Formats: sequence, structure tokens, C-alpha cells
Amino acid sequence: MSRLIAVMLMLAVLTVQSQALASDTSSAIRGLVVDANGVNQANVTVQIIHGPTGTTKTLTTTEGGVFQARGLTIGGPYTVKVTGGSSKTFEEVDDLVLQLGQTSKVVLNEKQAQVQEYERIQVTGQMAMAGTYKKGPSEEFSEQEIANTAAISRDLKSVLKSDSRMVVDTTADGGPALSIAGGSVRGNSLTVDGVKQNDDFGLNKNGYPGRRTPISLDAIEQLAVNVAPFEVTYGDFQGGNVNIVTKSGSNEFHGSAFFFRSDEGMAGEDNKGEDLNIGDFEEDTYGFTLGGPVVEDTLFFFISYEKFDATKPYQFTLDNENGVVEANEKIGVTQADFDLISQIAQDTWDYDIGQYDTTSEEEDEKLLVKFDWYISDDHRASLTYQDNEGNTVRDYWAETFPNATWATAESNRYNMNETLKATACRSSPTGVKTSPVNLNLPVKRWKLNRYRY
Repeated sequence: MSRLIAVMLMLAVLTVQSQALASDTSSAIRGLVVDANGVNQANVTVQIIHGPTGTTKTLTTTEGGVFQARGLTIGGPYTVKVTGGSSKTFEEVDDLVLQLGQTSKVVLNEKQAQVQEYERIQVTGQMAMAGTYKKGPSEEFSEQEIANTAAISRDLKSVLKSDSRMVVDTTADGGPALSIAGGSVRGNSLTVDGVKQNDDFGLNKNGYPGRRTPISLDAIEQLAVNVAPFEVTYGDFQGGNVNIVTKSGSNEFHGSAFFFRSDEGMAGEDNKGEDLNIGDFEEDTYGFTLGGPVVEDTLFFFISYEKFDATKPYQFTLDNENGVVEANEKIGVTQADFDLISQIAQDTWDYDIGQYDTTSEEEDEKLLVKFDWYISDDHRASLTYQDNEGNTVRDYWAETFPNATWATAESNRYNMNETLKATACRSSPTGVKTSPVNLNLPVKRWKLNRYRY
């Protein structure tokens, strides 16, 4: 019995900690119902409707005329209107788009009768961040802003660098490195649907668990960067917290497909007459997204897939003995020198050091599957599963000392095979006095293999 009690207490503590440290993945609405005389209306029924899924949330205003809903799905559009509890007619708010981790303010005023109308000017718009309660300095990026950003590398840092507080260093080894508000590039935190996906081992300056971004840009619904939040739900970082919420399905099927290609024919061969010696290469990136209903108004799915394939030449060349120093040329080491060392290793130790100028193949595959279940007007749940696999071929000695007078063989290069698996299960009550309960089950694996043909 004592062991059972101890286990239950431990689970309770872990649950509290997961709630306190988890990043927010939802939004909220706080509103007020006011009549023509400026009097707050109590006991009025207010309905909040999420357009894409058709789900509704019904609330009753307090004695002060206030209504509030938490744990709402980000984005929209939402419609907020009075449906009962008063004989008066009130205005309604349409096309309300909720921002990640923010509380939007809504005021429903009583409609006033017009005695005579000479001219009517109607202005429509969308409530922006000016109408929200913020939890400290932050920056939010919507799905449209992400889609409009030129991102050749398909890295989310291409979106972040549009804010002057975020500096991206593309020259950093293991980068690109991100500094937020002048903080260390290793002091940031990245969460995807509440699951932290950071560089746990300190191997990459890009802050990711692998050499590439862990999520496809086409899978992101909203992205928020918290620089110095004062709410206790954010923690375990010194620079900034990059919080990502993925897309969800709706009552209508929707999706996208994309294909990007790059090769040596699309790149410049020289710079001011100097040969860049880029060699022959190919890079293909393709994928798709698909979302829709499993059960209309209740259960929805979303799938995102992205694949990167690349064939790259070795970036350094041996001394061609023509008297001209070319880019990335190893002066002082000729092909004859390399062949001699290779033969000695083979004859003396029966060890094949491999070739020098060899082509490497790299790939990266990302899969994300998400289910959203609207259990009732007061309760919803979501399940997100990620499966990423890829590899990167590197020559640490040559990359660290590019101007050194030595050459490294194929056997000295590394093929870093990386695997990331993450599962997030989130239950989000939408009541005023309730908080989301998170059950995040991240599984991360990273392994390094010596590269040999």
C-alpha cells in the first residue's frame, strides 16, 4: 500500500511539473457585453464558434458582464455573438483570429436604432495583436507570414530573422546559429506542440536535435518567440523560447504539395573571374500536407511529409600543380602523394583509407501526424506524432582547418545518422478555472557512425 501511495504521489508531482513547464499551444478570449448606456450585462449567453471545425463554446457572462474562454484552438476565424439572456440586440464579432499563447479582447456592444440613415460606411477588418493581452516581449508569425517568407534552406530561422531581435549566423560551424535578444546561441529552447526539441548533447550550434530543422515549414500553423515572458509556464531557456503549434484538420479537406530542386546549373560558377570550384551537385526537396475530418465537427486529422535528397561533391581538391591557387585547393598535397599513402596503408596494415574526391549522399525525411478530438464544448484533446530520420556526411578536420596543408581521406569522414521520434498528447479544458493537462512523451535518439563506402 505504501508503495502504491508513493507512486501516485510521484505521478502527481510529474503532472504538476509538466503543466508548469509546458509551452502554451492554445489561445483564449476575454470579453465584455455592454448595452447602449454603458451598463455591463450580466447572465447573458454568449456563443463562440470556430469556423473551420464548426465547434461551439457557450458561456454566460458574470455579474460584471464578463465572459472568458481558455484552451481554444489557435487561428480561426471565430465568431463571437450573444444568443440569449437579453431582449436587446448586440453586435457580433466575425473573422476573429486568435494568436498563439495570447488572450484576445472582445467587446459586444448593443446595437443602436438609427432614426434616419443618409449614408452608411462599413469598415471590416481583423482583430490584430493590439487587441490582446500579452505575456511579455514576444513576436508572432502566422501561417501566411511563414508562407510569404523566402526560405531556400526550408529552415524556420529564415522566418525568425525578419525580427531585429533575432540574429542568424549562417557561418557558424554546425549552424545556422540563432541568437535572440543578444543571448547565447545555445540558450534558446524549441517546442513543437509542447514537446521540447533541443540540442540536448550540445553537438549543434543550430539548437536542433539534429543538423536540420525538425519540422517542415508547411506543417506550422503559428510560431511565437517569447523573449522574456513573465508567466511561469515558460522556462528552461536564457535567450528565447521558440514555440510552434502545428496545423490541424477541419471540416473541409485541404492540402498542399511542393517540389524544389537545385543543382550546379542554377548556381554561379565564378566570382569576379575567380572559379568557385563548386563541383556537380543535386538537391531535391519535396513533400505534401493533407488535412480533413474523420468525424465531422468532432475528430480531425492532419499529415505532413517532407523529403530532402542531396548528392554533393567533396568540397576540397588536391593540388593540381598548375601554379594557380584555386578555391578549397589543398596546396602541397598532390594526387600522387595521396595514392602513395593509400598504398602504404594497404600494404603495411591491410587498411583501405578510401578515396579522396568522392561524392556523398545525404537525406532527411520528416513525417508528422496529428489528430484533434473535440470531445465536448468544454473539452478537447490532440495527439501529435513525429518521426524524423536523416544523415549528414562531415569531415571535421578539413572543415575545422580549411587552410591546413594536409588532406583527409574518405575513411576519416563521418556519416551522422540521426533519428528523432516525439509524441505529444494534450488535453485542453476550455473552462475559465481549468488549465490544460499535458502528457508529453518525447523519445529522442542520436547516433554517429564512421563513414565508409
